[in-house]
Amino acid sequence: MSRNDRAVHRMDGRTVRGPAGPAVPSAGRWGGWTEVSFEELRETVRAVGCGLMALGVRAGDRVAVLSGTRPEWTYAQFGALAAGGVVVPVYPTAGEDELLWVLGDSGASVVVCEDAAQAERVAAVRGKLPELRHVVLMDGRGAAPGAPVLDGLPGGVPVAELLARGAARGPSDLCTIIYTSGTTGLPKGCCLTHGNVVAQQNATADLTDGGPGDTTYLYLPLAHVLAQIVQFTSLRQGGALCYFGGRIEDVVAELAEVRPTHLPSVPRLFEKVHAGVVSRAEARGAGGAARLEAAVRAQPGGDRGAVAGRGAGRGAAPGVAGGGGERVRAGAGGVRRAGALGADGGRRRSRRRRWISCGPAASRSSRVTA
Repeated sequence: MSRNDRAVHRMDGRTVRGPAGPAVPSAGRWGGWTEVSFEELRETVRAVGCGLMALGVRAGDRVAVLSGTRPEWTYAQFGALAAGGVVVPVYPTAGEDELLWVLGDSGASVVVCEDAAQAERVAAVRGKLPELRHVVLMDGRGAAPGAPVLDGLPGGVPVAELLARGAARGPSDLCTIIYTSGTTGLPKGCCLTHGNVVAQQNATADLTDGGPGDTTYLYLPLAHVLAQIVQFTSLRQGGALCYFGGRIEDVVAELAEVRPTHLPSVPRLFEKVHAGVVSRAEARGAGGAARLEAAVRAQPGGDRGAVAGRGAGRGAAPGVAGGGGERVRAGAGGVRRAGALGADGGRRRSRRRRWISCGPAASRSSRVTA
């Protein structure tokens, strides 16, 4: 995507953060955190883009990404777009029938797989995918000798050729095909042009207003358009991205470690935080939950059924020791500046939204689905 590729060039001196270490750690967590500068991101994207071109990827070719959310997902996506390709996200949890359908219906010529296990799933159906030419791995451990790996793709393509390829792509060119199960039957491919993606970014920029000094914690699946838009917008505005460590059970603990300013999420995570805060309040004795509810109601915006707008819910309520908002923020790992919610399911959750409105300033996104 030419506009995003040029934006990557402007990111020098700022950082993108992601968990270091193996994709499948022995202890269930990736070992520590590492930082990648925007300059390093740019060079990695160029290397991936040139490597894909060396594999034969042409402008308009479909490049599928079969992986959970991790830094290499971004490298593969940006590299494919820089090479003029069309990105086809595939959920790592997709069953065999869905995997075969998405890869075949899109006409993917390259699949970038998270690891050897995902590559084996592709190998099992490859005989039914005549257009598939290459399977590339993000993590090459356990792979067959000589299997292409994302950080070791063939060279030989000049960067100038990559830049020219990207610059030739325009707003009306296809950018991505996102498959959604919004109707019955097999997933339908939603074709988004570069112009569509830029329009989505512009329309949602106020929900992800982070810039230099801000950190966005990303655990949502990058196979979904909401996470992709958050990713694009955060990087274009110079903010830092922090990728979760791969286990949904560790999200709340990682939030406490990272203390991000922005948390794009769906209501389910905040319901989990809500349940944890209530449980701790009840453990303090009879009436603990009622006292917490009263403290929450005392917060600015705490008496509203829907989430509050940006800037609401700061500080402790007068006369309430500790403040309900502080407890909710602590339960959310200290997130303070924004939690952008995806669409949710109706009135039964409105009471729980009150707990969010007194914690981080929360913005509810429109129904962006894919």
